[in-house]
Amino acid sequence: MSPEKASEASVADRNKASGAQIRGTRKDACESSKATKANAKRMLYAAIETRIATADAKARYRAVLSNSQYARMDIAMEIYILRHGNAEEGKSGMRDDDRALTPEGAIKLRSVLRRARASDVEPSIILTSPYRRAKETAEIAAASLRGDSTLIETPALTPDSSPDAVWEEIRTHRAEDQLMMVGHEPLFSAVYAYLLGTPSLQIDVKKGSLGRIDVDRFTGQPRGVLRWLMHPRLVGDSGL
Repeated sequence: MSPEKASEASVADRNKASGAQIRGTRKDACESSKATKANAKRMLYAAIETRIATADAKARYRAVLSNSQYARMDIAMEIYILRHGNAEEGKSGMRDDDRALTPEGAIKLRSVLRRARASDVEPSIILTSPYRRAKETAEIAAASLRGDSTLIETPALTPDSSPDAVWEEIRTHRAEDQLMMVGHEPLFSAVYAYLLGTPSLQIDVKKGSLGRIDVDRFTGQPRGVLRWLMHPRLVGDSGL
């Protein structure tokens, strides 16, 4: 082969190799693009399946709630349990039932009651212990909430009373839709457990805390539902 033909053959071989390399690169790029699209499609399908599964779970949850005994419960009364606010320390010669609310205790109470007002808490009757700190708490509640609440003192709400006595007092006012009780510990933690039908239940009833229990009947042992419980520290000064 002449040098000229050999040179032409070498150029042809190089062009052929270069073309093959370009075709290989294009093929790899095409396959990579296909793989990327396939992966994106798989991720999309997975996201859709996850959303469907989540939606189904939420739908099932809503269905359970709507069919639960609590959702179907016919409420006979909303019972609001308000423990008195922080009170002054006892002094020599001062009776325990004469201790008054502190200014800080009154401020924390109003914070809780503003949130209660926003939640449509409107008791027609506020039952209160005859102790001074409880009566002052009841007065703040009556002034803070909507409606024209009637304050009634009852010995059933003194610290040494019993859940049975409290239940009997509640049943006396069974015609009311909403009723609030203002009292003390250790009575109120026992009242929560009694009204919920779980004597062994332990609840930390803070000073100034407010809870709601719904009952569906006034006969026999109550088996109410705890709807919520607010503590002053959790509520804070919402400004509502």
